[in-house]
Amino acid sequence: QNQMKKENKILLKQFFISGSIFAILMAGFYYILEDKFEIWRFLFHFISFGLIMGILARKNYRKKMQESEH
Repeated sequence: QNQMKKENKILLKQFFISGSIFAILMAGFYYILEDKFEIWRFLFHFISFGLIMGILARKNYRKKMQESEH
């Protein structure tokens, strides 16, 4: 159970950190190009990129834990 909590913490931490950084950078890029900020685009970038990076970080953590058991 403690292991599952650690995996979820890694997923959430990576989700928020990478999602927010990517969304802020993309919002700045589109603001320079189009001179406007669209919240739906910001949220899409935040959720999609953050979720992908969170899942990959969790998968990588699981792989490392399995390798350390052998």
